[in-house]
Amino acid sequence: MKKLLSALAALAVALGLAVVAVPLTASAHTPVASATCETLSVNLTQYQPIVPAKDATYKTVYQRYSWTGGPVGEDGPGSVPPGADWQPDGKKKPGDDPIGEPFKQGHGQNASWFFWVASQVIDHEAQPAKVNTVTVFIDGVQVDSQQFGTSFSKQYSLGDKYVAHDWRVVIDAYDGSAYDKTLTGTSTPCERPQETPKAQPIQPTADAGIETCVNGESVDANGTIHLPAFEGGHWAEHAAGDITDVPPGDYFFEAVADEGYELVPNVIDGVETNLWEVIVPASTDVECQTPPPTNQVCEVVTAGPVSTDLNDLWADVDTRSAGHHEYVDGALRVYTDDSSPQAKVSEGLAVSFPLYQTGALAVNATPNPGNSYPNGPGLNLFVDFDHDGDVDGTLVYENVYGQDLWLTGGSAQFVKDAAPVVGGGNGSQWHGTIDQWLTAFPEAQVSGIAYALGSGVHGDWNLVSITVNCTTYTFDVVDLPVIPEPEVEVTYGEYGGDEPTCENPSVEWTRTKTTVTTPYKVIVVEGAYQVVLDPENATTVTVTDEVTETHEYDGECETTPPTTPPAPSGDKLAETGVDDPFAALYAGVLIALLGLAFVGAVGVRKLIDRKVDRQ
Repeated sequence: MKKLLSALAALAVALGLAVVAVPLTASAHTPVASATCETLSVNLTQYQPIVPAKDATYKTVYQRYSWTGGPVGEDGPGSVPPGADWQPDGKKKPGDDPIGEPFKQGHGQNASWFFWVASQVIDHEAQPAKVNTVTVFIDGVQVDSQQFGTSFSKQYSLGDKYVAHDWRVVIDAYDGSAYDKTLTGTSTPCERPQETPKAQPIQPTADAGIETCVNGESVDANGTIHLPAFEGGHWAEHAAGDITDVPPGDYFFEAVADEGYELVPNVIDGVETNLWEVIVPASTDVECQTPPPTNQVCEVVTAGPVSTDLNDLWADVDTRSAGHHEYVDGALRVYTDDSSPQAKVSEGLAVSFPLYQTGALAVNATPNPGNSYPNGPGLNLFVDFDHDGDVDGTLVYENVYGQDLWLTGGSAQFVKDAAPVVGGGNGSQWHGTIDQWLTAFPEAQVSGIAYALGSGVHGDWNLVSITVNCTTYTFDVVDLPVIPEPEVEVTYGEYGGDEPTCENPSVEWTRTKTTVTTPYKVIVVEGAYQVVLDPENATTVTVTDEVTETHEYDGECETTPPTTPPAPSGDKLAETGVDDPFAALYAGVLIALLGLAFVGAVGVRKLIDRKVDRQ
């Protein structure tokens, strides 16, 4: 600084200027820290104020590119810079030129194409905030760290005032490491008053409870608090010792000094208190082994759907050419023709339930005459053993083996490997009860059931019912219902006819009679017979009704007066009262013929009379 002032003075002298000595102001950072036997005081003044952070600012720069790729059409180049056919030409101010699109200068083959590119660049870099920092340590433990500006002032409790405490204040000034300071010291303990015996409580402790397993589930457990005895005092509400069955949580216990003793207080969050805190932690987890489920006991067996010759609910599973079934009264007859490999009949139903809900299995069947297979049909359970949505094997129930179900040979190998019993004495070497299978496969699901007779057996049985999943499935034949007499509906038309007149004062009106006869028919709806009308085969007959309706004329009729003969005249035709001369001619001819007929009849009569007289 002195060299700089000398240089400036020399320059001023050289220029003939007057030199005036101006004192320069220095930044007088003043860090002060002091301690009493109880308190540490920190006072920092005359520091630089906090300078807020500044974001970066940007400006736009331009670069013009010239097209060097050869002649182009009126639409301009087909690319934009940067590129091999564009070359920056050093121009930086676009003026009125378009930005971000090619433009042409000149005409014809001598025209040039250019392209201005605008870019954002940093004008001023971002500036982080400038702050001062103070960090305080007491007895080697950091108790505070704060940022500050021009000044900072705070007091800190040293704790036990009757013992010395080491303290350290670290100051980091942002305007140069020369102003960084570390202030240290040791407090002088306060003078102790005349000593009174101290009662120093001992911190209580707690143990977490250990969880227990109930039905495979971990159950939370309460813990234990240990309240230790201490000399010269006692706990206010509890005797020293263990407090058991305490739920997890925070607990506070008050310590009391005995007579003649002074209690040494506890310090919680910097405040002296006679309370001691103890936390009972959450119970310790234990890993429980979930016991496998067991097959349910059916409290109630529900009647399932009845499969009949109409609904035929059971679908074919594996019925071969020598296997058959037919519905009979109260049962389903299942039979085979021989004992060949084709002798098998099997149908099934889609179901869905966990294997542990299977319940007690039962197949109720009676043999028919001619049966030669003593064991009867069995029941198959199609099982998803690993609960992945796919059937992995088939468990077979047969009355001869009771509730010991055997696994078919076509089942998955992992099911065979985990079979509860491996050995003979059943339908296959892999078998076991439902509970035993559940031990190996607790999440197994049943997705279908089927009855089966065969293969390779010659049998004839009436299958009466199947019980599985606490449901009984039955079979039956549905009788054809009685068809009632056709329904007859008669309707009549309106009466109609001629109106009565004076000439016909009494007339009979008639009407139509229509008879519609609709028969009944039998249909099958959802596996059951229904008797319904058959309008498509109805007959319609329309006739004239025998019952008529008489209508009488109730008006007045006019009486015709007698006719007076006309006076004689010279006109003979006029005297006849006939206007038409041809009509008069016809009348005369008719009269002449009638006269001849009369004369002839009289002559004949006379001849007959004469003949009679002769006889």
